[in-house]
Amino acid sequence: MQWDVFICHASEDKKDFVTPLALALKQLGLKVWYDNFTLRLGDSLRQSIDRGLADSKFGIVVLSHAFFEKDWPQYELDGLVEKEGSGIKVILPIWHGVTKQEVRRYSLSLSNRKAVSTSDGLEKVVSAIIEAVSHELSIPKEPKATQTLQTMQLRSRPVYNLSDDDLKKMLTEKDFFHWFWNRTGKGIRHNYNATERTRVKLVIDSITGLTWQQSGSDDKMRYEDALDYIDKLKRDNFGGYNDWRLPTLAETMSLMEAKMHGDLYIDPVFDSKQKFIWTADQESAGKAWYVLFQLGYCYNDDINSFNFVRAVR
Repeated sequence: MQWDVFICHASEDKKDFVTPLALALKQLGLKVWYDNFTLRLGDSLRQSIDRGLADSKFGIVVLSHAFFEKDWPQYELDGLVEKEGSGIKVILPIWHGVTKQEVRRYSLSLSNRKAVSTSDGLEKVVSAIIEAVSHELSIPKEPKATQTLQTMQLRSRPVYNLSDDDLKKMLTEKDFFHWFWNRTGKGIRHNYNATERTRVKLVIDSITGLTWQQSGSDDKMRYEDALDYIDKLKRDNFGGYNDWRLPTLAETMSLMEAKMHGDLYIDPVFDSKQKFIWTADQESAGKAWYVLFQLGYCYNDDINSFNFVRAVR
C-alpha cells in the first residue's frame, strides 16, 4: 500500500499530540502510516517500519526531548534522510516543546529546515502539513460558497479546538436549535430528497448541498474506528461516491429539528437507529464532538467512547 505520510515520533508524545495529529490527517483523507493505526498483533516492528518508510511519500518528524533520547525515532529518521538522497523533499519537521537551539544541538541540518511548532496549535500544524504536501497529493478542497440566497453554506473542514463559546456563536449565527443553549432556534428549512444509488439509500439536501447516508453505521464505535468506517465507504465506492467523510459539527447540527419527530429531533427521512453520531470536530486532544438527536443537543466526549456514524459528502 502507498502511504501519503509516515509519522516519525517518540511514543511519549502520542497522547498529547501525535495521535490527535494522525486522526486529523486521516480525517482529511490522507493515508497515514502511524503505528497505532497500522501495526497488528504479530507484525515485525522493523519490517513494518521499513515498508512504511519505503512506501510513504512524506515523513512527518515530531522533534521533542523524548525523540532526541530514543533509538527507534533515529532509525526512522535515517530512513527518511536516505529517501531524500535523490533531491526530493520528504521530511516535514514539527517542533514539539523544543527550541531552535535544542534542535540545532541534535541536528544542524534539521534546525535549518522550515518547521512548524506545536505551540501554534494543532490546526496550524495540520494546515502547514497540508500546504506542504498538496502539490503531490489530491486533497479535497473547501467547496465554493453558493450565491443562491435560499441555500446555506456550512463549514466542511474539521476544527480541532472547537470550544463551547465557538459552539454558542455558531448556534446563534445559524439559528440552530439546541435544547440547552438555543431553544428558540428554528433550524434549517430543508429540502430533502430521499434517493437510492447502487442499492444504497441516500438523502440529498438541496439547501446545504450535502448528500447524507440515510442510515449509517449499524454499531456504535470509537472515534478512530469511525474514521476506518469512513475509509471503507470510500474504498467500496458507497452509493457510487468515494469522497465520504465525517460531518463537521455545523453540518451535523444542521440536521437538528426544532421539534421532535417521534422520539428524535431529526426529520424522519433519516433512519432512527443512529440516535447520536460522531462529528469531525474536536474540542481538544482526545475529545471529539457528537450530536444527540434523541435529546436535542451536542456534546464533546472522549474519543474512546462509542457513538454511531452517519457519513456525508
